[in-house]
Amino acid sequence: MCLHRFHKIPFTCSYLPGESQVHLAIWGALSLLWFIVLSVRYEIEALEDPARFIPALIGLAIVWACLRRRTAAHARSEEAEVQFEDVAAPAVQMLGLNRDGA
Repeated sequence: MCLHRFHKIPFTCSYLPGESQVHLAIWGALSLLWFIVLSVRYEIEALEDPARFIPALIGLAIVWACLRRRTAAHARSEEAEVQFEDVAAPAVQMLGLNRDGA
């Protein structure tokens, strides 16, 4: 679901120094860990009680069917073209030599 309308292939560009956002990665990892803990608690309770397991299974099946249909429709559309993040090198490269001494 996170890659909806995202036409670029991830991780095809080189790392640029200074663009690291470690603090956001840490908060994201902690949030994901908390979500996993809550999911495990719900799953254990659902596996012990079939009355809670069936709605969870039906919900996951509905989400899977919707995502599968959307992905197939998008793959058939005309705008489904792969784009890369890298920019092509210019035909003429500047040397950066200035006459003003800067």
